[in-house]
Amino acid sequence: MVLSDIQLDLLAQSMEKRILVPQRDLVKSILKPNFNCFQNIPFTFQPKLLAPLQEEGLVITYGLLDECGLKMELNSPRSTWDPEAKEPLSALYGTLSVLRKLAEA
Repeated sequence: MVLSDIQLDLLAQSMEKRILVPQRDLVKSILKPNFNCFQNIPFTFQPKLLAPLQEEGLVITYGLLDECGLKMELNSPRSTWDPEAKEPLSALYGTLSVLRKLAEA
């Protein structure tokens, strides 16, 4: 199991709040440019990706990312890529994608 119990709880909250799509888009925006990077490097993402995530949604989302090994500052588009986060972040992306499809059904 790649996702932690904390992440599973946070994902359930994400489903309730209907924020799976913006979370998936944010995770994709982090994974895509950093996937093949094997060192710790700073990165930024587009702040507009945070716009649909209101207060509690941000806390939930940052909790999911923190559990993957990415340390992010609340309300800041800057962080540091950790290569160890690639596997859990990829699992999170896949889970968000599947849950979104299930929520639409």
